[in-house]
Amino acid sequence: MQTHADKKTSQRAPVAVGQTSSHQNNSIQLQQLRQFQKIAGNSRHVQQLKAMQARMTGHVSNSAVAQRRVFIGANEMTPVNGQRSHNALLNGVKKTLDSRDKGLGFVKDEYIRKYNDEAEFNDHSKSRPVEVGLARKMGRWYRLPELKSNKEFFVLGESHGTFGYRELVAESNLSGKVLGEGGTRDILSATGNAKIEMNESADALKERNGTSREGKMETTFAKNYYALAELKVGLEAMIGNRGVMPASTRNMQAESAWLGDYKAAADRGEDAGSKLPFYKHHGEKYYATTGSAAENYDVVATAKSLLTKLNTAIVTYLTKHKNKAAAYAGTLVDAMLNELTRTDTLVDADEKVKGLKNAIVLIDKLSYVMEYLSKKEAKEQEFPTDGTTMGERVTAVNNAAFAARWSDDRKKAFAYRDFSMFKAVVKAKNDGDYIMAGMGDWHAQNLKTALQAEHIKVLTLNDFFAKTTNAIV
Repeated sequence: MQTHADKKTSQRAPVAVGQTSSHQNNSIQLQQLRQFQKIAGNSRHVQQLKAMQARMTGHVSNSAVAQRRVFIGANEMTPVNGQRSHNALLNGVKKTLDSRDKGLGFVKDEYIRKYNDEAEFNDHSKSRPVEVGLARKMGRWYRLPELKSNKEFFVLGESHGTFGYRELVAESNLSGKVLGEGGTRDILSATGNAKIEMNESADALKERNGTSREGKMETTFAKNYYALAELKVGLEAMIGNRGVMPASTRNMQAESAWLGDYKAAADRGEDAGSKLPFYKHHGEKYYATTGSAAENYDVVATAKSLLTKLNTAIVTYLTKHKNKAAAYAGTLVDAMLNELTRTDTLVDADEKVKGLKNAIVLIDKLSYVMEYLSKKEAKEQEFPTDGTTMGERVTAVNNAAFAARWSDDRKKAFAYRDFSMFKAVVKAKNDGDYIMAGMGDWHAQNLKTALQAEHIKVLTLNDFFAKTTNAIV
């Protein structure tokens, strides 16, 4: 299939002898750009440079492809021409849409929405609870019967940064409490009879009066033990790249430009893991920017943020309790923070690599202590009659395909997280005022059998995806 960009290229006017064509100029600029990219290496502007390259090679947005589609049953609701118009046509009948409602945006944006009837469209437009919605970053329209009434508690396996419990609750206008991965409970507070703590962070789900309606399912040491194992991988990558984080090789486009090219492309698909849609151009995958933290990942900044929060949690705990292991962990956290802060200011690549290696030595020491404290957290939650054991969770992670190449620390930490998540989900379901829980899809996959034994429905990411349709084409 010939794309809009290819057609533009093939229709260039001939150039007189002795003149320099714009294509030749672009070729020269492109060579210069590629040289600059080579020099720039891991600059944070790499994606901007790629965008420049795409424009120079004629790979630009196919803006001629336009699509605004809202379906009410089998009938299409179409906007009346003019961006300021509040009117739409349904079956030849003019409908005036309230500018304060979401519906006006629905009929004017580039996504396909499918409603059973006009009442469902109106409910969604006016922010009333519905069982449908747009998973925008996935480019999918979903219909979940589980949302029809807030009575069937279920677990959603999510793709972090793409679609999860917060996006689902906001998109489908759901009320009620939700259990989520955000934040962690106070240190060593997650006992079997303890209440679920609420997440008071700025990005947590809130009631209209500002109070949190998002419970915390994770324990402090298990989550941070896992995070340290991931950070070690990131620091090792930096060491192998002369002290800087290797640049992402993913081709990204602004959403508005990407949508047109995606619709025009002959070769389209989605990633098996994240379910992010892409199209291919000259054999390369192109994705829309999603605004997720992963797109601008800075391993050192992430490490410092993680350690600062962990340090605060430990200091707070130690003001009320005596615990030698926690105190030692606090000492190691301080040392690692100081080393990363010092390393971050270094210019010499060899010195930076040396500092990163020192940080990894501290990670190994801290991980040893975190494993001990994670085991203590799990012990306080252990009830033989309550669903699962740590041994079962360790076995499940060791057998999981996604964990095949993980370090031992990462596997152990993931199992501790699974264990605390299971306990919290069962507790939330039994509390009766939680409508759902959301967790990373790997956790949902690992816990599905155990949770189903507790009569809790689990929708893995694949289960969710099976209930969606393409909302772009």
